[in-house]
Amino acid sequence: PLSLCFLPVRPKFGVLARKCWWFKCRVCKLASLEGWTRSVTKPAKHANFWQKMADPMRIGILGGSFDPPHIGHLWIAEAVREALELDEIRWIPAAISPLKPDGPVASNEQRRQMVALAVSGCSEYLVDDRELNRGDVSYTVDTLQDLKTEFPNAEFFLIMGSDSLASLQKWHQPKRLLDLATLVVLQRGADDDIDFNVL
Repeated sequence: PLSLCFLPVRPKFGVLARKCWWFKCRVCKLASLEGWTRSVTKPAKHANFWQKMADPMRIGILGGSFDPPHIGHLWIAEAVREALELDEIRWIPAAISPLKPDGPVASNEQRRQMVALAVSGCSEYLVDDRELNRGDVSYTVDTLQDLKTEFPNAEFFLIMGSDSLASLQKWHQPKRLLDLATLVVLQRGADDDIDFNVL
């Protein structure tokens, strides 16, 4: 049985501020996984398969130390993937986070394997270990630029919590980051209201 679960409530779809999507979530107590429900409104489906194939790829980016990855990460990723109809979500373990100087407890290889095991049940989830291979400090803007070069026609969605948005100005080249990706900001139950003034 689960004591806590991530439960998205009906989101307000739309670009609220500088290409940001907003999800308001709450934490609830449930007896089991079967009790988990979602009420997310999905955008209109494409008219047909060929039209969808002609559209640019929609790629979600979920980065972090993943030390370890947990069920909250999976629920967040799946809620965003379904709601925004993403073609894939790339899970990108950071080598060294510039805002977490103490670093992870697990090794790079252990975290890579943990993420691979966590996402192995979903074909739309990909483990992208470019930051681990790059080593040194991991800057999201560099990773997004690499991906933009690799997939020039794709649309990228950077998934983050409201706590990460609050510290966005401390990130490396935040203005350039906003040019490279649409921010998908999730507000958890205990978090304060999202402050888009940081943008």
